[in-house]
Amino acid sequence: MKETQKAAAKQPESLIRIENLSKHYIVMKTGPTRKIVIDAVKKISFELFANESLGLIGESGSGKTTTANMIMKMIQPSEGRIHLFGKDITDIDESRMRPLRKDIQIIFQHARSAMDPHMTIGELLREPLNIHHIVPEKKIDEEVNRLLSLVGLTPAEKHKFPSQLSGGQNQRILIARAIATRPRVIVCDEPVSALDVSVQGQILNLLKKLKQELNLTYLFISTI
Repeated sequence: MKETQKAAAKQPESLIRIENLSKHYIVMKTGPTRKIVIDAVKKISFELFANESLGLIGESGSGKTTTANMIMKMIQPSEGRIHLFGKDITDIDESRMRPLRKDIQIIFQHARSAMDPHMTIGELLREPLNIHHIVPEKKIDEEVNRLLSLVGLTPAEKHKFPSQLSGGQNQRILIARAIATRPRVIVCDEPVSALDVSVQGQILNLLKKLKQELNLTYLFISTI
């Protein structure tokens, strides 16, 4: 009976737990002991659980993307702790972070700037598959076709370059790259703000569909 009660009382473990996270930048020193500090992020805390969609919403310049970059270990926080999949990753180096990157991916705001313009769509999708050894080499082309189908594109698109696709199509490619590693969490950094209003709804519906089909967890970043 006691074991049953303990099991019932046990809370699910969060995929991301942020504790008093801050990022400061020194913008000017006015003397040997005085300096001007800008708080890009100040003591933010939250938790994200499996299959949730959590919105991080604020004005432009409020530190939303900086928070995402700290979670992704693109920049180091000044204070606070970052827990990812039950591990404290605040101070780990890139060699220990690299195996975790497969399970947390990001969709950037501007697709064109996030992709190498000299690579074909097929090469862009093969890249994460090769880096993280998602499927055997002989099945990579098949997996690329599957990813394109999941985001509503045809296999014929893999021979094109990003410049030959529309903004909405390029955003679909970014989404395909994000899901290629079969992640547990995807950070969506204003994924539709650079698109026409007519396309925004299509991309949001796609993200909703993929969340259900692939059991994804989303951290959405959006401007007020």
